[in-house]
Amino acid sequence: MSLKEYLINMRNKLTKNQKAISSDQVETIEEDYINPNNEKELNEVLTSTINDFFPTTGHWSSSCFERPNENLQSNLRDNSFLAKRIQQKASLPDNYYNKVLAFIASSELFKQKLHEYEQRIVKWQIQFIANGGENWICDEKLGGDVCLILPQCDIAFRKGVVDTLTAIGINLEAIEEGLEKNADMWRNSFIERAFRVQYEPVMINIFRKESLELLPAANLEHKQAWIKMRKYEYYCNHKRSVDLYGTVESEMLLTKEEVTSLKSYLKTENAKRLDFIEQYKKSNAKTKKLVPNN
Repeated sequence: MSLKEYLINMRNKLTKNQKAISSDQVETIEEDYINPNNEKELNEVLTSTINDFFPTTGHWSSSCFERPNENLQSNLRDNSFLAKRIQQKASLPDNYYNKVLAFIASSELFKQKLHEYEQRIVKWQIQFIANGGENWICDEKLGGDVCLILPQCDIAFRKGVVDTLTAIGINLEAIEEGLEKNADMWRNSFIERAFRVQYEPVMINIFRKESLELLPAANLEHKQAWIKMRKYEYYCNHKRSVDLYGTVESEMLLTKEEVTSLKSYLKTENAKRLDFIEQYKKSNAKTKKLVPNN
């Protein structure tokens, strides 16, 4: 056998082996797919898949900011994206895509699971910011990175949740719902924090930094009136969301006469308290300085 004939034979054997390997791979891939026998079986497969499709926590990663991307959290209102993911998770061949798409478009179970997952994301974001989490979007007009230790911290907190989650693609209505349904996790505490930052700051001894001293507490009537006005203003700004998803508190419902009277009272009391703080600060200027009380 000539060298030429030997090389041709070797080439043919290698080609034959490669075809056999490719065939085995195709068979293996095809065996990984499932092919329901009828619509009932397909519905059962999809129902089972959807029940376990969405994550059990609302945690998301910073890569979600890099849109467009393949993150689930950034594509929750894209049915074509979700249909492909569900098809893959269910191990259905590509030719089932349209059926999956049609199924999720009409499935009440899918809508429920999607809604529950969006609410987990909003709740997680609220907890994340409230617990000191970083790398969320802070409005520079409200103080940027230090917004939560400023007198408008309650306003900045809410806007931070909205701005951050809309930036990664979460539906705005879902965010509004989550903020109001979980208002007990943040609203009252941050409204009170806003009052303390402005009217009850902490004194710190600049020579002994570990020594803190609270100013005499603000008048309780003043504090309650201020909080009532803050809640009234909140309701004015977010009435639709509170009415749809939250709880309307008594402080939010004031008549025009009550608002006028409250504004007049607060104008006087706010000025008196700020003047008191300024005088207190001057009298202790040699040893102490004020820092936010949050």
